[in-house]
Amino acid sequence: MDRPIKPSGNGKYNLNFIDWQNEYEAVMECDYDGENAPEHSPISGMDANTFHSLMLEDSLQFRLEQE
Repeated sequence: MDRPIKPSGNGKYNLNFIDWQNEYEAVMECDYDGENAPEHSPISGMDANTFHSLMLEDSLQFRLEQE
């Protein structure tokens, strides 16, 4: 199932429904260095800059939880 992700009315993405088991492979194979937005987002319907922002936010949250 390849449904594009669409922002809600408030402009935020609801990522709770993403099937991360299937998306994981696409994300791992993506040309993403963790510092710059990839040329193309590995998640269908999400632009590369949004993907990058969400990955940075998730990384920061993970580091905060580890402290």
